[in-house]
Amino acid sequence: MKNIVMLLLFVCSIAWGQLNDYIGSIDVTNEGINPECVLIDSTNFKIYISIHNTQNTGAKDGLIGVYDLQTHNQEKIFQCGSNVLIDPMGMALIGNFLYVANSDLTGITGGNIVRINVVTGDWVSGGNGVALPAGGNNYFDLTTDGTNLWAGSSLSTPTGNLYRFSQLENWPNPTVNTTSLVTNARGNGVILGAGNDIWVADFSGGNHAGHVQSYDRNTGTVGTLWNFFSVGANLMDGLAWIGEPGNSDLYTTDWGANVYLRSHKNNSYTTIISGFEHAADIDIDKNNKRLYVVDMTADEIKIYGEKKSEKHHSNGHTCGAIGIEFLFLMLILKLLSKFKNRNKT
Repeated sequence: MKNIVMLLLFVCSIAWGQLNDYIGSIDVTNEGINPECVLIDSTNFKIYISIHNTQNTGAKDGLIGVYDLQTHNQEKIFQCGSNVLIDPMGMALIGNFLYVANSDLTGITGGNIVRINVVTGDWVSGGNGVALPAGGNNYFDLTTDGTNLWAGSSLSTPTGNLYRFSQLENWPNPTVNTTSLVTNARGNGVILGAGNDIWVADFSGGNHAGHVQSYDRNTGTVGTLWNFFSVGANLMDGLAWIGEPGNSDLYTTDWGANVYLRSHKNNSYTTIISGFEHAADIDIDKNNKRLYVVDMTADEIKIYGEKKSEKHHSNGHTCGAIGIEFLFLMLILKLLSKFKNRNKT
């Protein structure tokens, strides 16, 4: 009996279908233009969206919009004064602190990371060890294990860096460790994988077109390369796992018209969604099986779920609908129960 119950739970936990069925969108034009990053906080039912706004030289009019995860209604805005956020990019949440990669795409000032208390709204920019020099040096994306913070970067020199910030309780002066990416790489999206892996989306194109490269998150040692170039990918951008990090399908964008998927089951690469103006960052609400894709120049975040026809065919089964296997297992449970009761009598 116990084994049958475990099998039933296993059927309900097998990988989802592809998240490529358009559901709707979040229009950010009431808050600004040019959204770049979306971050899902399933614990507190929030969505954080970084918005560049004008991108004009010298402009510091970027902001972070906060939305309800269920209704998608805008709840509040973090602007951090009029002289802080320039072109905010990637974000990571640790407790009540939202870390924001504050870039300047015009190159007038160097990139920095701003820490915002999402409860009080108080903010603190990173100190000298965090701030990058002016001239085209920027952080693009952030990720966290709940204790440390990692950032991918695009620098004025051809090769970017992977940064690790630890002892964040000492902010704005955390401990900083820097590792150079592979030659000529520009670090964009970053995401933690299995074990010590951290994956970096390469934004340099050319010989690096379609590259998503793994590194050891502690030592910086270069690991496995995944190449989406065969399906037309170029300047890699957002990254999101559909399930367990490193052991599930990976969704990614390339600052173009498409969303791509690498299948964990057969290591294949496919284009699963097309038609974006400029697909930037992405994130997945795993509780509700929703993919959020920032279409930057369209000023909206597009939302996708499972197609009904794929729920039992694409990558496995789900508990979203009762399939034949589920009914079969229920029948077995019923028969075993009757058999057990008969033996008692």
